[in-house]
Amino acid sequence: MNAIVVRLKDMPGLENIDSSKMSTSEVEAAVRRCFAFFPKSATIRIDGEIVTIELPEAAVADAEEAVRLCERAGKRAGEGNYRKAVDIYKRALELDPGLLRARRDLAMAYVELREFDEAKDHLVEVLRLNPKDVWGWVILANHYSKHENDFVTAENFYKRALGIDPSDAWESIPFLVDNAKRSPMSLTPRALAVGRSRRSLAAAQRAAVAGAGSP
Repeated sequence: MNAIVVRLKDMPGLENIDSSKMSTSEVEAAVRRCFAFFPKSATIRIDGEIVTIELPEAAVADAEEAVRLCERAGKRAGEGNYRKAVDIYKRALELDPGLLRARRDLAMAYVELREFDEAKDHLVEVLRLNPKDVWGWVILANHYSKHENDFVTAENFYKRALGIDPSDAWESIPFLVDNAKRSPMSLTPRALAVGRSRRSLAAAQRAAVAGAGSP
């Protein structure tokens, strides 16, 4: 079996659960709701704050086909055919729900299609599977700031990214800036400069919204 081991407080949507005040079955039910995309045959074990999810191994043929489909979807995305890429990524995940690469790339394809609610949902799923995905936290923070004007949540997510790897988090933002014309989830260079000078990603977001982020 493929095993995923995460802490409750690291998973979006489960971070406020107090396992000491809930029964094991209640915590397990909450976890299953968050991972509804996994098959019912997945085994979930709760040990205090630690959650272990064991997925049945995908059949070899299914796993190989899922990887092949993921690569095919990547090519379609590279050609700018994001709608087709989305359809193919979904087929890959039907075969292997635990294929993190496909789930992450599916979220990014939705970003390119400007379907931000779908992108957000899949990014949250990515972060539940891998809470140390710095890129996922940065993109999600940009979404909450840019499209929901929720600076508190955005700042918290940026802090999560910086807490995992400060250098990697800062490196992710210029990448978004470089793709600003294609992705409206991006910070502009001037807003980034404000953030760097203050060592505050929240300041960069506020600068962008205030107009200081104009090229």
